[in-house]
Amino acid sequence: PGWAAQDPDLTSLRNDPRWASVQAYLQELRKFWAAQAVLRTSLIAPKDLQKDRPIPVVIGLHGLGGNESFVNDGYQAIADRMGIAFVGVSGTVPLGPKAFAWSEDLARDGQHVRAALDSLGGKVTPAPGKTVLFGFSQGAQLAFALSVKHPDLFAGAVCLSPGWRSEIAPPSDDVDDLSNASQRYVFVAGAGEHPDTV
Repeated sequence: PGWAAQDPDLTSLRNDPRWASVQAYLQELRKFWAAQAVLRTSLIAPKDLQKDRPIPVVIGLHGLGGNESFVNDGYQAIADRMGIAFVGVSGTVPLGPKAFAWSEDLARDGQHVRAALDSLGGKVTPAPGKTVLFGFSQGAQLAFALSVKHPDLFAGAVCLSPGWRSEIAPPSDDVDDLSNASQRYVFVAGAGEHPDTV
């Protein structure tokens, strides 16, 4: 709804007297989808997986408007070669039937990611200390924030073009600097990206 209100391609439509009812409808759709509790996951595991054998797990967090297909069949060859599982998680806030965002509430998003892991129902046994988050854009910022907040759960994060819609909160005071000493992080951003991302 916010973009529809300013998209230059819709200027002529916004000048139509019926636009107010279209805008109201878009707002109602947004509220409807935001109220839905949806958790969708994708799992790519090695073909020779033994369910009892603990293996590293990499959890993919998509960017704004993405979904769990951020982790897809394209990861199969890597999973087989490296003996790791990839889990894709849909964001906390549905934007529609196939598009999601993260709430940017660390507690809420963290519970959502943990619920995704729990939903695997024993299909994969995560190896202790070998669960890594990776994400793009909004999902990258969440991957970083969650791994800093929970060094007991995550070995680190790979963050591709991280950024949030809201102000990025400073690290929490309740995280001991030494608790993150064994974690590893990779950050990637192109020089031509938005200055906030760089």
